[in-house]
Amino acid sequence: MPRPFRQEGLGAADAAVLHWPGEQLWVWTGNAAPPERKARAWALAAQLQAAGEAAGAEHAPQHGEPPLFRMHFQHWQVGAPPARPWPGGGPAGPEAGLLRARSVPRRA
Repeated sequence: MPRPFRQEGLGAADAAVLHWPGEQLWVWTGNAAPPERKARAWALAAQLQAAGEAAGAEHAPQHGEPPLFRMHFQHWQVGAPPARPWPGGGPAGPEAGLLRARSVPRRA
């Protein structure tokens, strides 16, 4: 799924990492996301930083997303609730730069 993304892809009960190699790394957290889901998103961000794929991570909390985060989304509506929670799957994947924290496999 090429940029720009759609706001409807973010669910209040989720956390996500948006990453494009060589560009900004963002951790988005929904207001209803469980702490373990948020922790997994931040762990993934740390993993990407340790691998040298990103210099740092910025936080984009739901309803507090900065303009630099919102510019990656088509027709962003400030303060709009997510249209639906993320289902188990979805059209976005690692190749698009949108990684869902709950679907990141653990490393052995």
